[in-house]
Amino acid sequence: MILVKRGYYYAAMIITCTFLLILCVMFYQTLNDMAQLSALQLKFRAENVVFISIISIVAMLVIFFVMHRRSINIINELDKVTELTRHGRYSAGDYLKRLGRIGDKIDGLMFELNHLNDMKSLKISSLTAIIQFLVENINLRLIICDIQGNVLHCSVRFLVDLGVERSFFINKKLVSFVEKIEFEEILREIGQSRLPVLKEDVKIITADKSVTSSVEFHPVFNVRNELSNIMLIAENKSVLGELSKRADQITTTVTKAQRKITDLFKKNKQ
Repeated sequence: MILVKRGYYYAAMIITCTFLLILCVMFYQTLNDMAQLSALQLKFRAENVVFISIISIVAMLVIFFVMHRRSINIINELDKVTELTRHGRYSAGDYLKRLGRIGDKIDGLMFELNHLNDMKSLKISSLTAIIQFLVENINLRLIICDIQGNVLHCSVRFLVDLGVERSFFINKKLVSFVEKIEFEEILREIGQSRLPVLKEDVKIITADKSVTSSVEFHPVFNVRNELSNIMLIAENKSVLGELSKRADQITTTVTKAQRKITDLFKKNKQ
């Protein structure tokens, strides 16, 4: 795919049509006058037609060659932009100007996409700060990790009970300080049931202290219903039972609210 300026395109069309029109007129005149012309005159007319045809072909080849040299291969240029973007070594606005109006449109689209990405980044950063605040102030022994088992957040109560700093947990593997668990097995169970997994008599150890407790692994799913994070809550069974009841109550309330909203929308449509 190539990009040709409109002026070059119109010029090529006009010149091509002009040469074709001249050839058609000369050929038509030669056919009309064939009975009145001598053999020498017919030969002269035929040579003129051939000569004009050769000039026309050469001229059109020159025109299209110039157009090709001055045209821009859009696919190649976009491939270059993509490659440079991957390494972060270019300014999109300056480079896309070579594509003319299409480049301006692409540059505008990229600006809007970058703006949306910035807004999403700001939203994610604020949500991260909110999560950090809630985790630090919750009265539970709570750890949040990703699906690789890397610890992302830890509650203050957990740190106090074990007498360690936050750096002991953050970015460490869960299995490095939690005994008697197979993280892959827990992920497998959660993937099959989509429900929290309870493990009893789990020991959480540090260099100087350890805590033995029942541990519940709560799954956190993203908008695509994919497992995104795991919340580890290390409390006794009564606390875990109370948390499960509250979670069930919240789920029931949310479900009822969703049904009511759906019913209202259906009534309004009717």
